[in-house]
Amino acid sequence: MKKTVFIAMLLFAANLAKADEGMWLPYLLGQQTYNDMVKKA
Repeated sequence: MKKTVFIAMLLFAANLAKADEGMWLPYLLGQQTYNDMVKKA
């Protein structure tokens, strides 16, 4: 039981650990990326 809970928590944490941030230079952005950033703001 504990092992199953641990594995579930590990998978959940791994899902949250994706990196989707950083420094974006506006003149290097594509239009689709710009639109995605505007939606998230």
